[in-house]
Amino acid sequence: MVSRLEKIKETWNNYSQVYIETMEHIASMIYENIINLAKIESSSQILEVGCGPGNGVRILCSKKLQNATITACDISESMISIAQSRNFPNCNFLVANNEELPFECSSFDRYIANLSLHVVENPIKMIEEAYRVLQPGGIALFSTFSPPGPGNFMTLIENSASLVGAPKNPNKYFDLNNDEYVKKLLKDSGFTRTLSFYSSACIPATTVDEVLRFIGRNHVVEEVRAIDSEMHKKLLESMREETKRLLDNGQLITFDYLAVVAIRDS
Repeated sequence: MVSRLEKIKETWNNYSQVYIETMEHIASMIYENIINLAKIESSSQILEVGCGPGNGVRILCSKKLQNATITACDISESMISIAQSRNFPNCNFLVANNEELPFECSSFDRYIANLSLHVVENPIKMIEEAYRVLQPGGIALFSTFSPPGPGNFMTLIENSASLVGAPKNPNKYFDLNNDEYVKKLLKDSGFTRTLSFYSSACIPATTVDEVLRFIGRNHVVEEVRAIDSEMHKKLLESMREETKRLLDNGQLITFDYLAVVAIRDS
């Protein structure tokens, strides 16, 4: 039987190229919107976990001190291979699990996890590792899915999947979307100050076909394809109808997210 951890790794290894073509732009928009909370310009040792193909590292390189070092890791070998091929300066890339980081205690003064906390096997272990590798006075920055609004693309996918009778995804991990709950986990792990906000990134699509090109290759949709090709066709048609309804009502499709910054005082 495939473990949850192996399933997560397989998903992101298989999804890496599609991620670049669809999600990378959205993830970068979110990164740009939250990264100033980490005060990168005054840091020297930066860690990004769940770095994907390196889109966040590109942003960090434009903000960090010249002699600051970036270490970036991801559980997906495919994602790390892509990130390494982009040849960012003063950056170290490695394959690593967010829940068992191969670093000494207090190794970094900044810790960044953009859209990563909600896709690990055990978020509590990930937060405990964040606290362990962060220096006293260090800053940790997290973003996750937030409670979705009516135009959220995951709501659109899930509603359409339900309408066509697609099985619920047993590996669904998009459930850390409550700011008070996330802040409690952070404080229970030792972080003393936590601050949060909800926001949305607008998917750059204004027609039904543009939206379907974006969400029609989502890994949740692809998993339905792997199970039942006829159901997959019905799912795409249902998503098309729901997308048309939303756009006809003047509603753009969004990616809704929660951002939390946490301070380690001691």
